[in-house]
Amino acid sequence: MVPHFTGRQKECEEIANHLTSRSTRIVSIWGSPGFGKTSIAIAVGHDLLSQGLAVYYLSLRGLQSKDDLEATLLSLFKQPVASEQQNQQSLSIADELFHLISKISDPFTIILDNTDDLISRGPKVKEDFTNFLAEILRQTEKVAFVITSRESLEFMNVQFQGHQGVRISPLDEPSSQNLVNRLLPNATAIDCKRVAQICGHVPLAMKLLCSSISEDDVEPSQALDDFMESLDNHNIVEMLDNSDYPSNLRLKLLFGSSFQRLSAEEKEALVSLCVLPESFDLIVAAAALGVSQTPLAKRVLGNLRRKSLLESSSKSGSFSLHPLIRSFTIEIGKKEMKEINLKSRARLSAFYLRRFKELNEKFLTGQSMSAFIDFYQDEQHIEQSLIEGCADSKTAKSVFEVLVKAELFLCSLYFREKFKFNKIYDSALKMAETFKEYVSYSQLLVSKALYQVTWGARGEAMELLSEARELCSSVSAVAEKGKRLCYEGISQLVNGQSEIGVQSLEEVVPFMSGSPEESILRIIAVQILATYYRFKKDLKRTSELCNKSLKDCKTTGNKELLIIPNIPTFESIGNEKRNRKKEMTQQPLTFQVICLVSEAVKHLKNNDTTRSISDAVQQIAKDIEKSPVHSSLGLFIFQCNVNITFQQMLKDLKSVHRVSKERTASFHEMSLSTRRMTSL
Repeated sequence: MVPHFTGRQKECEEIANHLTSRSTRIVSIWGSPGFGKTSIAIAVGHDLLSQGLAVYYLSLRGLQSKDDLEATLLSLFKQPVASEQQNQQSLSIADELFHLISKISDPFTIILDNTDDLISRGPKVKEDFTNFLAEILRQTEKVAFVITSRESLEFMNVQFQGHQGVRISPLDEPSSQNLVNRLLPNATAIDCKRVAQICGHVPLAMKLLCSSISEDDVEPSQALDDFMESLDNHNIVEMLDNSDYPSNLRLKLLFGSSFQRLSAEEKEALVSLCVLPESFDLIVAAAALGVSQTPLAKRVLGNLRRKSLLESSSKSGSFSLHPLIRSFTIEIGKKEMKEINLKSRARLSAFYLRRFKELNEKFLTGQSMSAFIDFYQDEQHIEQSLIEGCADSKTAKSVFEVLVKAELFLCSLYFREKFKFNKIYDSALKMAETFKEYVSYSQLLVSKALYQVTWGARGEAMELLSEARELCSSVSAVAEKGKRLCYEGISQLVNGQSEIGVQSLEEVVPFMSGSPEESILRIIAVQILATYYRFKKDLKRTSELCNKSLKDCKTTGNKELLIIPNIPTFESIGNEKRNRKKEMTQQPLTFQVICLVSEAVKHLKNNDTTRSISDAVQQIAKDIEKSPVHSSLGLFIFQCNVNITFQQMLKDLKSVHRVSKERTASFHEMSLSTRRMTSL
């Protein structure tokens, strides 16, 4: 339950009664900042849980659009999908969410906290949000919503007959004094009353003032006298005694007093923490604070929490800043501690850059599923750090060095979101040119070309690669020629220039064996070449390349990356594939290999090749279904990518099978015609 929660029994009962009635579908809890809206919503949620009802909590803090809301909500409801339901994975995120919600048979409640943070982003977002709620309510009669907001949501009355608004006011006097007494057990009844009056009976204000008083090594009455005396010098005591004094200004004043009583270390820490997302854990906090030891960060956070400047988040092991305290601290930071704010932002950006580098290495070295899922937990912050890091001359080179080795990972992540992939690389290219980092610029062109090879407009990849090739000859340091030739070869094969493409790949394969990225590209290139020579019916060369591909996969510990079909003289490939462990470790990288190989050999496929590739995709889909991995946004996105691709490959397989039948029939007809003519 919420710590020191008191005096809101009436509001909680009113909200719970609305939710358990059949007529109310939405309850909006609204009121000024610091009045305890979130605490009331959480308390109601606990009450509903005790009655055996399902409750889902989601804070909308930081969400930018309806799409963000849909994706985040989906991660709460998503469950492993059975094989007979795979066709549904081609649905959009919204449709998939509606489908899952409509299947819930028992009543449940969704708490949407800090709703005004989303709907205040503009009339279009507000309209989208309202329509989104309406659609969910149409999909199922089992759901009810609890929404918290600073302002009244009366506009919902027009669209929703089952909407009830509950306004949260300051605590009544007995409840206020009870809260103060809990926070200051040694305070007298008169002191409790004085604190409540000074704070305007606002819970957050009372917690701040009581925390400030408890830090003094004197009796509460003396500490309160000292506090009032310090305010008297600023001619504001009369305003605090005025019951009509606005609660946000009252809170700001009390926060300012609490802030000034902090140590220098605590002030810097509070300003530094404001660059973090709404909810953050100890590791991220330590990064923003610039401390290498988590026990030290834990001590600092504990001090701030004891002074009511920091709260424990609803997520275990996490912390959060009240939005009002955050805004006050940011204001102070900009005016008085700008350098601290900038340094903490730089440290946080460096942290997420290191995080992305680690995830990319995991993706390329055997833990691609873990990397894929973990990325989507921090996607917004990683993307922001990559883009902002490029614009800073102190960090740009480090970002460039990471991005020129991360295109396979980013292609996998943004399989259906080309604009996000391009946004990152375009930002890097722009700044590399600005900073005259021409070697990095050339390498980034090559990295960006990978996405265009399979998903870009015809010739788009070759334009980027041609520019990189020309630049290589004019700069003192030569960029990675091997990777460029590899991408050129794949692009040429995709565009039907098979002989030229094969020549490029043959030239580059012997030189690609250094980094994990080069090893993966070599495995891709060799399998493309093996498929080409199979198509040309060169059994000897095909066998050589299959052996080489298997050896490369074994050497790198990535045997599941072998996706080409068996040949009669090479049964060991099939045995290796059949004996591999069914673990959720390498599916995203395997899938990326499948996509590149499949696209490169699309003009060279026969029935066996198409079937082998589609079987590989189907195996990944089965692995996901059987996986013990918990539901997450990243897993859902990957599952969608796999099943959409699998459905397309099934169509291709049917097409190839039909053409094969037609060719066989045509051959028989020609044979019969020849025999008839001979007999005549």
